[in-house]
Amino acid sequence: MARVLIVDDDIGVARDIKEVLSPPFEVDITPDGKEALKMLSEKKYNLALVDLIMPGIHGIDVLKEIKAKKVDTKVIMMATPLEKLMVEKALQMGADDFIRKPIDVEELLKKVHAHIPEEYEVSIEEKELPVIPQKPDVFEVLSQLQKEFLEGKMKSEKEVLDSILHSLSKLLMAERISVTLIEKESGLLKPIAGIGVEFKDDGPFLKVGEGIAGKVALTGEPILVKNLEKEGLPPTRYGYKYKTQSFICAPIKVRGEIIGVISVNDKLNGESFTEEDLSLLMTFSSQMASIIDSVLSRIEIEELIAKKKISEKMLNLLLSGMEPSFIYQGIFEFIKELLKSEIMWIVVEEPGTGEFFIEYAGGVDFRRCAIKGVYKGLSGKVIYSKRTVRASEIKENFSETEIYFAGKIRDWMGSPVLLRGRHIGGIFVANKKEGSFDSRDASNLSFLAKFVALALKEFWLHENLVKTLDQLTEKELEIEELKGKISSRG
Repeated sequence: MARVLIVDDDIGVARDIKEVLSPPFEVDITPDGKEALKMLSEKKYNLALVDLIMPGIHGIDVLKEIKAKKVDTKVIMMATPLEKLMVEKALQMGADDFIRKPIDVEELLKKVHAHIPEEYEVSIEEKELPVIPQKPDVFEVLSQLQKEFLEGKMKSEKEVLDSILHSLSKLLMAERISVTLIEKESGLLKPIAGIGVEFKDDGPFLKVGEGIAGKVALTGEPILVKNLEKEGLPPTRYGYKYKTQSFICAPIKVRGEIIGVISVNDKLNGESFTEEDLSLLMTFSSQMASIIDSVLSRIEIEELIAKKKISEKMLNLLLSGMEPSFIYQGIFEFIKELLKSEIMWIVVEEPGTGEFFIEYAGGVDFRRCAIKGVYKGLSGKVIYSKRTVRASEIKENFSETEIYFAGKIRDWMGSPVLLRGRHIGGIFVANKKEGSFDSRDASNLSFLAKFVALALKEFWLHENLVKTLDQLTEKELEIEELKGKISSRG
């Protein structure tokens, strides 16, 4: 009797395929790629039906191991239409065939019989053709969402993510879902979208490796929790209480890199999540990653366009030859447009003194003055930081002893200004017209700070050049005067 191995993380689908194929075949099933490789090493299988996308070891990795070890087993990949490129790669790597999901039983039998020796064949007519139930509309939902996004019907990344989560909420019958992405600078899991969850700008945020979601972000392995209390998770998180003690969490991977985590809890019927639910979440997460990748790619393009705009504007200002006060004013006018901020001020160290002064302020009455206690105040924390700092990250406010217009400041962020690695000042903005400053605003301010450093360098070079020329002129006058005296004596 021919042996068939079915490898699919959706154990329900694997069982249904087994029911179709046995008899006449001897069929084993496993939801795990590692287990599949172990089974293949212990028993000879004529054929393996392998799901392309699975948690842990993907189907394509199972195929790679089979071919590397030269196991005499035919391999048919099972894949959705959205996985076309990966199917092509699998066929190039030596897969014998593929079958499209949702699985059509008649096509399944034809494909299996095509790769099993003739003596094991059985006519399709001898088998009843049951309907193999599939995961509920996952691929159709995501395919439609991706199509709408690429066609521009969804214009913001938030709109795309909200649509994805609402679809997942219906499929899993869950009340609360959250998506967090790993912030590269801090290593924190920052929430970007959610249903039934309210996030605060100041956290709390998990670190990679911390808590259940942090563990998933670190290991890349999904988790099904039957009882949150036994896992030691606090009873509240992000300002709400869990209604049930069950929880599922899966990594979000883009091009093999873990970029975030999707977490689901509070099933509407009050029951615990199941392995099938986790399998569905993993499938959704894998497919959702391509949409998130598209969203992130668009964000990257938008950031590049913004940086190009900043570069062009700042270079035009620097090459204009205008006085520093006019260039500062030009920077402020550009920042009002770019960051929608109402106030900007630039703090600069006075060369040779170690003192810091407010060199310019826009949106308020400007007066050049020294900043007292800069090393202990917020100004110093920004000036000597390694990145842009937002008000939401520091639970402190400017005092009027430090900044004379502190009473007018609501939301703010500041970026250090460095010249050849030396901290020479900072650029600050405050009072965004709508909402709060976000990570994209912070990135733009950091980039702009580099041009402020170039501007300060030019100002100082010009100032030193003027001083030098004045000194030379004085010396020339002294020499001429000396020559006149010598001539009169002669």
